Amino acid sequence: MLYCDRSPSVQSWGSENIAIPYYDSENEKWRTYYPDFVINYYDDHGRLNCKIVEVKPYQQINWQINKDKWDAARKYCHVHGYSFQVLTEKEIKP
Repeated sequence: MLYCDRSPSVQSWGSENIAIPYYDSENEKWRTYYPDFVINYYDDHGRLNCKIVEVKPYQQINWQINKDKWDAARKYCHVHGYSFQVLTEKEIKP
């Protein structure tokens, strides 16, 4: 959050402000996924981009529920021209 607040390339960001429907394959029902962050930023060419970011502990990346959510997020991003990224403690350094 501090990175987003301090980065001159970030135009805006929000937390859990997009709802993505997904199918929970373990419980066989439809649910709604609210990704951790949505970041609108300018790239090196001055183009405005949108990225959805999920932050999770590394030990949870192979949980089926997360795979279901992230598959839905990738499809949502593909349709809307966004990108999707999962960050764990391995990518985030203090």
